[in-house]
Amino acid sequence: MRSRIGAHQPLFDKIDHMFSVSKTLPLTTDNLYVVAELCKYCCVLTAAAIDVCLEDCLVEYSENSGDVRLVAYIKNRLSRARNPTIQIICSVLETFDSKWKERLEGFSDQKVRSDIGSIVSNRNEIAHGRNSQISFGRLMPWVSSAKGLCKELECTVFP
Repeated sequence: MRSRIGAHQPLFDKIDHMFSVSKTLPLTTDNLYVVAELCKYCCVLTAAAIDVCLEDCLVEYSENSGDVRLVAYIKNRLSRARNPTIQIICSVLETFDSKWKERLEGFSDQKVRSDIGSIVSNRNEIAHGRNSQISFGRLMPWVSSAKGLCKELECTVFP
């Protein structure tokens, strides 16, 4: 069986690539608009990467049990779209193991909680067609926190 661990990494790679490309564009009005739209897309991808990481870790964990009914149940429960805030992730983890929740809460200082909350909040604004004033300058530190969160999720579920 192929491991699902790290399946979110291509999303982070795409974000890093788009950020690099955005820095090479000359500062024209059209390019500023394109960069702003790329940034919004990268914010949505960041939220998706967190979601994918959580789902893949928990599905792989359930697949390791060998019980196809459990796998089907977990896939069904996790297939619904989530707003992956630290609170929601901890709530999902707690249904598996209260120690997982405690570990993630211990990892998630105020900066991580704020960064992940900002990703989710901006993702919702973007997804609902509202104007988000996000910039790569604000987004990329949040992406760094999201990468750290995903690494911690993997280490929590698969110590």
